[in-house]
Parts: sequence; C-alpha cells; structure tokens
Amino acid sequence: MTEAKRSEPKRPATGADVARIAGVSQATVSLVVTGKSEGRISDEQRDHVLKVARGLSYQPNASARSLRLGRARTIALIVPNVANPYFSSVLLGAERAARGREHAVMLLDTGSDPDWPGWVGQILATRAVDGCIVYAADPLTPGQVRVLGRHVVLVEANARGAGSVQLDIAGGIRQAMVHLIELGHRRIAHLAADFPQETFQVREATYRASLNAIGIAYRPAYVVKAPFQIEASTAAARQLLVLDQPPTAILCDDDLQAAGVYKAATALGLRIPGDLSVVGFDDIELARMLEPELTTVAIPASDVGARAVEMVLGLIDGRSARSQTIPLELRVRGSSGPPAVYR
Repeated sequence: MTEAKRSEPKRPATGADVARIAGVSQATVSLVVTGKSEGRISDEQRDHVLKVARGLSYQPNASARSLRLGRARTIALIVPNVANPYFSSVLLGAERAARGREHAVMLLDTGSDPDWPGWVGQILATRAVDGCIVYAADPLTPGQVRVLGRHVVLVEANARGAGSVQLDIAGGIRQAMVHLIELGHRRIAHLAADFPQETFQVREATYRASLNAIGIAYRPAYVVKAPFQIEASTAAARQLLVLDQPPTAILCDDDLQAAGVYKAATALGLRIPGDLSVVGFDDIELARMLEPELTTVAIPASDVGARAVEMVLGLIDGRSARSQTIPLELRVRGSSGPPAVYR
C-alpha cells in the first residue's frame, strides 16, 4: 500500500455497511436507528444492529433523512423580546427537548412590530420550518395562525387551529396574595405589566378578586403599570411609595419589575422586608441575586419550552391540537414579611 493511500482518512460508515456486517437489510437498519423497530423486529435483532452500528461509529445522515421524510427538523421559537431572561430559560428547555428528537430550534424576536405574523410567516416558509412555538404580544386570528404553518403551539394564549401551553397564572397570583394577606398585609399594591396580553389581564383580575375575597377595598392609586424594564419599574414603584398612605407590600408582574421596586425602596431609605414586602413573578436567576432574595411565583420556564416542543412534534406526527396547563408555585424567600405595624 502506498504512503498516500495509508494517509487517506477512513470514510464514515454507512447504513449499507451496518446492514452487511449485521446480516440484515438496510430497511431493518433504518427502522432501528429511527426508533421505529418496536413490533416489527425482535429485541435481540435490534440490539445486534445497534451493537454493530456503535462498533462502526455509524451516524445516520440527518440531511438525507430530512429530505426523505419531507421535514426540515427545525422548530421556530417566536418571542417578543429575546433580552428578557425568562425566554432564555424557555429556549434552553426547548432545545434540550428538540435535540432529543433530532430537531433544532430557531429563535425569532418579533420586537414591538404589530405586523410580525406576515414577515415571520415568510421566513418560516422560506426556511421550511416544521412548526413553531409562539409568544404573541396580541391575540392571533385563525388567519394569522395559518400563515405561521400547520403546526403552531401558542404559549399563554389560545387560537383556533393551534395547540396551546397554558400557565396557571390565576393560581400563582392567588398564592402570592394569600401569602401577603396571611402575613398581615392589607395595603397591597400591584405593579402591573404595561402590555395588553390576556395573561396580564388575568393577573389584574385575580389581584382584585383576592382583595375582594377578604373585604379589602380596591384602590386605583395602588395599581401602576410599567414595562419589564428596571428603570421604568423604579419610577413606577416610587409613585406608589410616596403616596400619603403607601403600600406595605407590592406584587409585581415580573422579577425585573421587582428589581425596580428594590431600587426605589433603597433610594427612599426603606428596608425590605422591614418597611416593604415585595413579591415578583417568573423566578428568573435575578430573583436569587437580589438582597434579600426575592419571594416570587416560579414559572418552570424550561419545562414550558420542553412541553411546547413535544406538542409541536405531536402535531407534526398527526395528533390534533390540544391545550395543557402547567401549575405554578410560590417560592417564599427573604423579601416578604409582616408589615411593620404588626411586628
């Protein structure tokens, strides 16, 4: 053998190689490596094929399989603001679940563009995406859902023709309000999200209902709105804290807003939780970086991403669109305590 031939890299093993050495057909190899062998071939034969494939370091050709199946093996995750840390956790969960099913996740940021379904739909069609997971700033019409493709899953929203992953937002807010009320708080303010989505309307309605349930009058002055930005939330929180009768607790729609409350309280010389209790929503990493650590309603963001991916894959496999709800849990930490008057 010449030196040139000895230095040539060994070619990757093919399915035909596995079939020849295992003494089976290429169709059998295909069934085994795609996980579709159950009920078609014996466990013993399947294990033999897998052993041969591992011995040859065989890697199935994903591109060829995608062409054969007519799939791009890509799922789009569409969010309104990639800078929000919450969506990073959703993406991680989605990617893990997709990778386990030999898919990839493509991230798209719609920003504040109200016409995003049109141009996003064009991107999805051009890149032949199999399905998409959508966080929509506004409700989607059935027509907009169709533009996004046949396999659409909405998070915290519903639309005809799409699957949905819902969060028990009302249950989470009730837990937070019960916690503050049981601590003795009666002057509870709400730093609400300045967005029109239904999820934030549910939070506001549940906040009001929780007050009403124990006979506390709703005070319009105790509700202010701000986007999920620390500076804007700081200004909104200050508006609450300089009232003649300031709240003893503030419930926030987001942990970033809660960080703004911390800044406003510090600037006014108020102690948390000595003078003011604060409760957030989401339980992003920031919640444990604040001092004291933030009491917050935890959304299992990674689980949300993973469940949405599984639902998209179910739609691709022919299952009908459905809805599922994920429960939320209040994480009690150092930012909440009894109001000073009850100490």
